[in-house]
Amino acid sequence: YYVQLASVKSTAGAAGEYKKLQAKYTGLSGVQYRTQEANLGAKGTFYRIQAGPMSKDSATSICGGIKAKGGSCLVASK
Repeated sequence: YYVQLASVKSTAGAAGEYKKLQAKYTGLSGVQYRTQEANLGAKGTFYRIQAGPMSKDSATSICGGIKAKGGSCLVASK
């Protein structure tokens, strides 16, 4: 499972954005991330930033901590 954290317009912007998220949410410390391309037609292509892989329990726990601090996320399956 992965914790989906954000969506950005370029893969180049994903690394910087993930560093900001790691600094803001301690639950992401030491967790790798991937980008997943999402073509939204007329809106363009976005790259979803997803932390993981990890167990479903870990993903749910991390996402819960992010939401408790006012952030947004969702748990995505592999």
